[in-house]
Amino acid sequence: MSVAYLVGLSLAVSNCSLKDPHINFDAQLRCNAANTRTGIISGFTSIIVDAIIFLLPIPVIVNLNLPLSKKVVIGAVFLSGVLYVKVISMRSR
Repeated sequence: MSVAYLVGLSLAVSNCSLKDPHINFDAQLRCNAANTRTGIISGFTSIIVDAIIFLLPIPVIVNLNLPLSKKVVIGAVFLSGVLYVKVISMRSR
């Protein structure tokens, strides 16, 4: 994830020339577009990483030597974590 953020940050820095004290409208638009791309790259990478982290324990839960009802309860515990992340992401808008 940090690699994606660094790539986005380098795009933003390369498109934002803040050396000129009189920044015109076009330069501001270019800088805003680069910052938007950085946010999109960072957000997309974060969603992918979250999905991978959510999917990792599923094969382990399926292979547990437990009754189906207990496997469902364990799966619900992991699902509650996913719902928590969803609520936090909705709240931060």
